[in-house]
Amino acid sequence: MTKSALKSYLEAGKRETRLIGAVEKFLLTEPPDESRRTDVFHPSEMVREDWCLRASYFAVVEGWRPTPERHNLRTNNIFDEGHAIHDKWQQRIWRMGNLYGKFACLVCNHSWWDLSPQTCPSCEADIKVLRYNEVPMVSDYYEIAGHSDGWVVGLGDDYLIEIKSVGTGTLRHEAPHLLNKYDNNADKAWEAIRNPFRTHHLQGQMYLHLVKMMEEEGLLLRPAPSEIVFIYEWKANQDFREFTVRYSPDYIQNIMEKIDQVLDADEAPPCTIDAVKGCKKCRAFDDEDAL
Repeated sequence: MTKSALKSYLEAGKRETRLIGAVEKFLLTEPPDESRRTDVFHPSEMVREDWCLRASYFAVVEGWRPTPERHNLRTNNIFDEGHAIHDKWQQRIWRMGNLYGKFACLVCNHSWWDLSPQTCPSCEADIKVLRYNEVPMVSDYYEIAGHSDGWVVGLGDDYLIEIKSVGTGTLRHEAPHLLNKYDNNADKAWEAIRNPFRTHHLQGQMYLHLVKMMEEEGLLLRPAPSEIVFIYEWKANQDFREFTVRYSPDYIQNIMEKIDQVLDADEAPPCTIDAVKGCKKCRAFDDEDAL
């Protein structure tokens, strides 16, 4: 357990609560989720300003695993709320008959690509035990892996979707200029959003680029979409926004060049966030638990 996780655990034990303190302590002692691959580049990380090339070198080139993070109750709430919003929109599009991608059966573990299936083609289990595994994307050549939130078919030309839950914290990180403009009135700042945030736009472009590469490699059953639709949901009152972005590889040229820089390096590059002290991400590989 890291120092920050241990601190959160001890603080949870000090709170006089009937239930919440026990829930937080339980979450902090649960085994970390290691289903997310650490030996590949993830589009959601590569588009961020704090993408550390040194950390990526250790993970992708050397194959080391960073010290797993454990999250406090508030952070878990944020993640779980985001998952719930994703699931809500995906389920609606599934029921409409327009959701394409990878599905899985919880009964027989069969997985397959399909368009809004109602039963498992292997064991004929009902839709209630089917799960949407989104749109897996991979480039073995560039060692990239990720998932788009969805692929919509039958509503005009095919397009990908990306679902984002937006709150005050999102605005502080992605659009502080809007909060400043409206004197920290988050609701007014939300109303002023006219385009997807920069990192989201880049993430969408990465997904469109990946799906185009998969088409070229013969890994898709349908032509790759050239658009991605962003759905923003405002956490405060469930208001929503929609933005459409067309594929333009020029946006991600710099990102692809950085991938080449990491893959071609003979040794770990300096931290791109703090060349002297390193950053939280690359320091995670200094721990004795890193493999």
